[in-house]
Amino acid sequence: MNAKKEANDSKKLENLSLQDQVNFSTVTLQIYQRETIKQEIVANEKMHRQNIGSKIIDGLRTGWYMLEEIIAFLIQLWSLFFDWNNVLFSL
Repeated sequence: MNAKKEANDSKKLENLSLQDQVNFSTVTLQIYQRETIKQEIVANEKMHRQNIGSKIIDGLRTGWYMLEEIIAFLIQLWSLFFDWNNVLFSL
């Protein structure tokens, strides 16, 4: 009877010891990612240079767009002038 009780106590102590080991265990995780390399390609201005004809065409095109914007702005101001003119002379 004593031997049986001793065996039960021993098993209970082993279970408690195992339970303590589980409760206070440490898990180490290692997460990794493959290395990535960021590359940026920059055009070499010395190798690619715009010729004079392209520059002239780009300049004319830009000038034309600016002229269009100025004309559109003046037309908008012109309508404001007529509105104010009507307000002032209708009094």
